[in-house]
Amino acid sequence: MLGAKPQGENAAALFHGRSSQSAAALLYGESAELFGEILRGELPEGSYSLADFGAHRGEFLADLCAALPEYDFSVVAIDVNGDDLSCNPAPRKIVADFSRVPLRDGEVDVSVARYSVAWNFCENQKQVLKEIARVTGRVAIVQHQGGDPIHPEVLIGASEKLFSGVIPKLKREGFCFSGEAQVEWWMKEEGLIFRKVQSRIVEGLAGLLISKYLLGGTDAALTRELLVGCDYVFQTTWVITKG
Repeated sequence: MLGAKPQGENAAALFHGRSSQSAAALLYGESAELFGEILRGELPEGSYSLADFGAHRGEFLADLCAALPEYDFSVVAIDVNGDDLSCNPAPRKIVADFSRVPLRDGEVDVSVARYSVAWNFCENQKQVLKEIARVTGRVAIVQHQGGDPIHPEVLIGASEKLFSGVIPKLKREGFCFSGEAQVEWWMKEEGLIFRKVQSRIVEGLAGLLISKYLLGGTDAALTRELLVGCDYVFQTTWVITKG
């Protein structure tokens, strides 16, 4: 479902990893280096087409391209939020639901999706993964923020309350912090060839949200209260290879 999804007043800085907040530094600050290392291992130096799922205003791609000066990427920026995408410097922009992307099979060499899967209804996430793989000709990198691998329902339940609108700035629809086991099951069902390159707990989700949305007073206190016992996300990164 298309529509603007609020990212928070401080989102741009955090998406670059420019934050002293520990969760933000781990979730955002190290992604470009990790993705760069993966792509160097998968592709020789050269020119490639690249689709960025959840491109926002281009913060992550700017960092990734800076980390890979020996590569030349022709970027397709994809996001559900047209307002944010209009500020993205990519030469080609597509406003689209990630489960239905208007690209041909294998149209791009590389796809990257940093924290895009979770911001879809749970029942659509398998299709999102399928679309990422479908449009990719060579390699896709999917980085995910989800619940505990054993009991993802704890964070899923807490996040449903957190983003229900009880804190107006955090109101979101169409998301699910699915666990990594569920994501891997979906990829196996689709017959995707993948490997997991990162899996770790990142604590301090409440502080991240408070920083990202500049919450204060009652809203900040309620955010911490609703995440008691599950003030974390699991960060998992997979590489999907084609052919």
